[in-house]
Amino acid sequence: MRKRHTVYAIIPALNEAEAIVDVVKELCALRDESERPLIDRVIVADNGSTDGTGALALEAGAIVIQEPRRGYGYACMAAITV
Repeated sequence: MRKRHTVYAIIPALNEAEAIVDVVKELCALRDESERPLIDRVIVADNGSTDGTGALALEAGAIVIQEPRRGYGYACMAAITV
């Protein structure tokens, strides 16, 4: 039997309210050949959004981390600390 790895999807996001719900739901819905989820956790690093991105991602099933410092690197680093 092949050992299954733990897979996290990290999404750095800044004002992505229009797209974040669909992205999170699609990632959560991915399944392998045995119908097990492919993604164990979807983590959204909200990088100071003002449009409700974080709240929408949380409602869609993601873990949301707030990172007020702007920048892709800061958002990704905050997400890997979960």
